[in-house]
Amino acid sequence: MPIRPDYILPKAARAGCWILGGLIFYALYTRALLADVAIVGSENHSFSSAWTALGNAVWQNPNSIAVIAEDSNFNRMLWTSAVLAAIGSLPLVILALARKRPLVGLVLLLSILPASLAVIVIAIGIGYDNFHNYLLFHPGAWFVADTKLEEFLGFMVPAIVYPLLFCGTVYYLLRWFVLRRRAIRPRPSHDPQSEPDGARS
Repeated sequence: MPIRPDYILPKAARAGCWILGGLIFYALYTRALLADVAIVGSENHSFSSAWTALGNAVWQNPNSIAVIAEDSNFNRMLWTSAVLAAIGSLPLVILALARKRPLVGLVLLLSILPASLAVIVIAIGIGYDNFHNYLLFHPGAWFVADTKLEEFLGFMVPAIVYPLLFCGTVYYLLRWFVLRRRAIRPRPSHDPQSEPDGARS
C-alpha cells in the first residue's frame, strides 16, 4: 500500500495556498513592473485592474501614458519584478509544499520577513523616481500600480495573511518544542533491582 505524503495542511488548504500565492505573485509583479507608469489628465481612478486602466489609456489616449523613471531598462524591470514577486509570495508556496519535518517551521518563519520586506519595497517604490516633482507639475496624474485590485492583493492581503502566518508558525514551533521536550524527558525507573529491600518486602 503506498504511503501518503505527510503534508502539514490538507489537500484543500494546500490548493488554497497555491491560489492565494499565485494571486499575490500576480499583484506584486504587476505593481513592481508598472511602478513608474502614470496616466496624466484622466480623472477616472476607479479602474479595478492596472492592466484594464492601461489598456483603456492605450485605446483612448496613448499620449496620456507617461513613464517617469529616469533609467527605464525594461528587461531589468522584468527580472526585478519577477524576483520581488517570487520572494513576496514565497511563504505561501512553502506552506503549500510543507511536510512534517523538524526544520519546516523554521524555514517558513524565516521566509515571512523577506516576503514582507518585498511587499513594502514594492509599495514604496511606486512612483519613487521624481515622484513629488512629477505630481507637482502634473496634478491630474495617477499611477497605474495603485489601482484597487493590485493594491488589495499586493498589499492588503499580505498585510493580513503574513502576520497571522507568523503567529501560527511561532505557535507551531513552540508546540513542537514542548512536545519534543516531553518525549525526551527521562522517566522514573520501575526496575525492582533498584528498589530498596523494605519496598520489595
